[in-house]
Amino acid sequence: APRAVQAPRPAPSSSQNAELESASGQVDRDGDGRTDQWIFRENGEIVRELLDEDFDGRPDRTLHYDLATHQIRAIDEDADHDGRMDTWTQLKDGVIQRRRADDDGDGQVDTWSYFHDGKLTRLERDSSGDGFRDRISHYENGRLVREEQDEDADGRADAITYYDANEQVERVDEDTDRDGHIDVISHYEAGRLTR
Repeated sequence: APRAVQAPRPAPSSSQNAELESASGQVDRDGDGRTDQWIFRENGEIVRELLDEDFDGRPDRTLHYDLATHQIRAIDEDADHDGRMDTWTQLKDGVIQRRRADDDGDGQVDTWSYFHDGKLTRLERDSSGDGFRDRISHYENGRLVREEQDEDADGRADAITYYDANEQVERVDEDTDRDGHIDVISHYEAGRLTR
């Protein structure tokens, strides 16, 4: 039976090769004879590490360090391993604060996540690719409680979905005629429409 073959990732560019060669430290973490961790220092302090997490010869994760605290302050990742960074995370005191991502791989950020004390509080998405954040999900204690959708990009929610403690739909308020006022309310139990 035929099987799908993944296209090989492009080799590092000459400028990236030059950058990797300038690393002050190079490590072979898996013992295969190839470098998969590059360490960069300033005045003897680690400022950045590049990691090849899938061991294909290309870095796909970059850790940026705060010189004052020596903690990771930012992480850049190539989550889909296509050779381009697509996820950027900011941390403070070792705790995630926010994350931006290009989830659809078109080169534009389309997802923004916000955290408090390391827990997700809000997730904003541009699901249509027009640059407008049309879906905003709200979380409490890491649990989805409400999602707002603005399909016509007028800045007002066209539908608001409320979720129960099990993250199942509890109620949906809709502005079906787009006049700015809710005109349809649907109630759910155990995720099923009841009225």
